[in-house]
Amino acid sequence: MSMRLLLGTLGLLLVLAGCGSDTGSAGSGGATDDQDPSAAPSVGATTVTLVSATSGHGDPATRATFLASDAALASYVEQFDEPFAAAVTDAAEGIEVDDGEVLIAQVVSIGCDKPLDASVRELQDGVAIVPTPVPTPHMECVAPVTTVGLAAVPVSLEGGGR
Repeated sequence: MSMRLLLGTLGLLLVLAGCGSDTGSAGSGGATDDQDPSAAPSVGATTVTLVSATSGHGDPATRATFLASDAALASYVEQFDEPFAAAVTDAAEGIEVDDGEVLIAQVVSIGCDKPLDASVRELQDGVAIVPTPVPTPHMECVAPVTTVGLAAVPVSLEGGGR
C-alpha cells in the first residue's frame, strides 16, 4: 500500500511540475546566464506588448531576439503553432518601430499563468524582456500558456548595451 502511495505522489508531483512557470535556460544567440535579467537596469520607457496563447509552444529564452526584418520575424514565429504564430506576427506588425530602433521578441513564460506586464532590461550581452511575477500563481493547469514579449528598443542595444 505504501508503494502505491509513493508512486501516486510522485506522479502527481511530475504532473504539477509540468505546469510550472519556465523562463528557460537556453538564451538566444549563445548568451550566458551569469547575469540575472530581473536585476539588470531597465531600458527607459519602453512599452512591452505581451501575446499569450494556450499550448502556443515555443522555446523559453533568457535573452531577447532582435528582429530587424520581416524575414527575421517570419523565422522567429516558426517555433509556434499556426494560430499563435499569426497572433505574434500581427502584434509585432502593430508595434511602431522608429528610426534607430529595432523590434525584439522573447518567449518570457510557459506555464500555468500569463504575466500581465513586463519590462525590457539592459544586459552586458543584449537585452531581456522580464515579466512581472504573477501575484497569485495557479498551482496546476490543464495546458501551459505561452507568453511572448515584443518591444522596440534602440539599435545600439543589439550587441549588448553596457
